[in-house]
Amino acid sequence: MKKFDVLDIGIIVADLPVKIPQRALDFTQDTLRVEKLDLMPGGDAANSAIVLSRLGKRAALAGALGDDGMGRLVLDMIRSAGVDTGYVR
Repeated sequence: MKKFDVLDIGIIVADLPVKIPQRALDFTQDTLRVEKLDLMPGGDAANSAIVLSRLGKRAALAGALGDDGMGRLVLDMIRSAGVDTGYVR
């Protein structure tokens, strides 16, 4: 029996989307107040593997990720989405 239906190979990154007030888009200012900052997995391969896993496929991910706190956190988030991360280095 095969281990996975799909193997995604490619980019794995940490996305840091921010929420700002609409009125804050004042380009005359040097700073901008952020209402909310999130951390989520990103990159083409990671996003694809997560979506396919949520759709019921056995997805595996291959790529490289930093061995630091941010990298470990992103990897844990990908694993919690049901993706096999055994090929991530």
